[in-house]
Formats: sequence, structure tokens, C-alpha cells
Amino acid sequence: MSNDSADLLYGRWAAEPAWCESDGEGTPITLSKGRFEGRENVCEMETSPVGESEWTAELQCSGEGMASSERLRMHVEDDAMTLTYLDRDGAVVSLTRCP
Repeated sequence: MSNDSADLLYGRWAAEPAWCESDGEGTPITLSKGRFEGRENVCEMETSPVGESEWTAELQCSGEGMASSERLRMHVEDDAMTLTYLDRDGAVVSLTRCP
């Protein structure tokens, strides 16, 4: 990532705060430089800043024997992230940063 503010993206994020501690139904995603990791997939991630605390990302993913690509928009405000799936009719997921 070319923007130092991209550090705001890095860490563990969950749709439900309880998922940060749980090995149950929900699990957090982990974002690190060049990587987006979920429960059953790992993606190489290339981000581009589009505004203050906002990025687009191109993901190249593999998991469960399949490969896919996806585009996201990510907006971070404090410990909250809005994740918009651009290739899924703009589906929006609200995430909370895990401690």
C-alpha cells in the first residue's frame, strides 16, 4: 500500500464483536499489507486510496479449491469499517475492529 494511512486498515475485523473472541459460527477477517484473510479463503489484496480513510481494493482469492477475484471499497472511521462489495451489487457489511 502506498499510503501510510492504510495502516488504519490493518488488523482483525468482525461483523459482530463477539466473533473476535469466538471460534463459533462467525470469525473475524484479518487485513495486513497485501492480504485479506477470511475463515475459508486467503486473498492477495492491492489497495488504492480514494479519499481520506477510504480505499478501493482488488482481491485475488483462493479457498476451498476455487479461485476468484473481487473489488471492494473500504472506509474506516475510528474502530468501524464499512466494507462495500462492488461486484455484489454494492452489498455493504459493517465491521468493528477487534481488540
